[in-house]
Amino acid sequence: SLRATAHNYHVPYPRLHARFQNRPSKVGHPSTNKLLNEKQATALRLYIKRCNDLGFSALPHIIHDAATYILKSSNPDTATPIKPLGRDWVQRWL
Repeated sequence: SLRATAHNYHVPYPRLHARFQNRPSKVGHPSTNKLLNEKQATALRLYIKRCNDLGFSALPHIIHDAATYILKSSNPDTATPIKPLGRDWVQRWL
């Protein structure tokens, strides 16, 4: 039985059952909580670097606004609003 096999091999039963049902592992699965793609993240990093080079501090609210601008400018469907950045998005992104 599946339960006995899980017990013998010290594997959680729900995990073994999921694999038996052909549900893939979450390891290697792309994360779904990233709002910026690599190109957009690079653009934001370059903006922060430019602010530093010009002697301006890139404060969290400035980074938040810049990221929002980047997301809005790369959204081809203006009828569909972009998903707003969360309150702590900047701290998690940095």
